[in-house]
Amino acid sequence: MKQIRIFRDDILLWQRVLVANSFLSRLIGLLNRSSLEPSEGMFFHKAPAIHTIGMRFPIDIIFLDASRRVTKVLQQVRPNRILPYIKSRYTIELAAGQSEEKRIQPGETLRWEEGQVTLEFALIISLFIITMIILMPLFASTVSDYIQALLDFVIDL
Repeated sequence: MKQIRIFRDDILLWQRVLVANSFLSRLIGLLNRSSLEPSEGMFFHKAPAIHTIGMRFPIDIIFLDASRRVTKVLQQVRPNRILPYIKSRYTIELAAGQSEEKRIQPGETLRWEEGQVTLEFALIISLFIITMIILMPLFASTVSDYIQALLDFVIDL
């Protein structure tokens, strides 16, 4: 899953914000988490409603418009709520208390940039590359043997 960092001006606010960009990641959101660290969050693009159904902890929610300006801040949103906000272009879910600690106010502009690839993604890519390096010689000889057998068969006809 892609990760971003969120800033106000040049001040880093949150370091590890996961981007929910697939249907499944948007549906699950933070349901598989038991908590969020202060530097973590989840980012949604074009999310006209957020739910906390099934979550195990409260969160803060920041809604932003198309120009990345904060339009609404909800603090300490408890589990099992549905929160529509049609004006939202971007939505950020954070650990409860983070919007107050960082003094996030409607009207201010936030910006974000891509962070590093998450550890799971990096591990998957690494395993794939290692597997290909190990198995490529095995496949190469098998394919070569298959092609040679096919050629021998055609020549014998």
